[in-house]
Amino acid sequence: MTAATSVQPYLDAVILSKLAPAPVVGWFGAARSILLTITAPAVILATAAYPRLARASGNSAELQREIRAALRPLLWLGALGSTGTYLFARTAIEVVYGPGFEPAITILAAFAPAVFLLFIDILLGNALYAAGRGTGFAIAKIASVPVVAALNFLLIPVFQERYGNGGIGVVVAFALGEIVVFAGGALALPPGTLRAATLLDIGRALAVAGVTVLLFHLAPPLSPWLGIPLCVGVFGAGSLGIGLVGPRDLSLLGTLFNRQRARPSP
Repeated sequence: MTAATSVQPYLDAVILSKLAPAPVVGWFGAARSILLTITAPAVILATAAYPRLARASGNSAELQREIRAALRPLLWLGALGSTGTYLFARTAIEVVYGPGFEPAITILAAFAPAVFLLFIDILLGNALYAAGRGTGFAIAKIASVPVVAALNFLLIPVFQERYGNGGIGVVVAFALGEIVVFAGGALALPPGTLRAATLLDIGRALAVAGVTVLLFHLAPPLSPWLGIPLCVGVFGAGSLGIGLVGPRDLSLLGTLFNRQRARPSP
């Protein structure tokens, strides 16, 4: 699992360097470095939730409840991160890298669907390890590596020819690969773990993200310093209104973050 996770970005970069000019590799690297920062909260939350998942692993019904309890706030953060990545990719690239990296904006925006999938897959991985079913998840991740590599060879030339930016092809291939990981992880979970209520939560997260993006496209252009907090406010209000999160979820979110911050350094 660790080898597959480590190999994927190097493989992407090597294939991209063979099929696109050198500047494209730099644009892709810039977008990917920001993606790693965006997904950091998922790692923190999933790691903090692991003890609860491990404790419940011997009881199928309790494991279902713990996975849904951990997944709800994580879905909220993942959908918010995906929405913000799409809407404010330009701000992130311009602030961090400045002029000359404008094509990286499109690559980062195209990463948005993958952000949401990554948040879910990271928690699924921890849940599977806690339940003693990590092998199935590792197989899914390993299987995604050749799938993504094959898609890279197919998509990079297409996006390079049409848009002069083969890095977009890498992002699309990566997102499709995460679908493979999600499918494998879902199949490896104990039967009945992902119940209708959990799937409904995923649908709610996607709905709130879609409405937020639509509202910002209909609104007049806003300064990012106004737009970012407004995006969080609109997304938060929509999440509360549709039932994606509630006071209990916010309390759990705070508890998990505080627990992770309180862990002693090794």
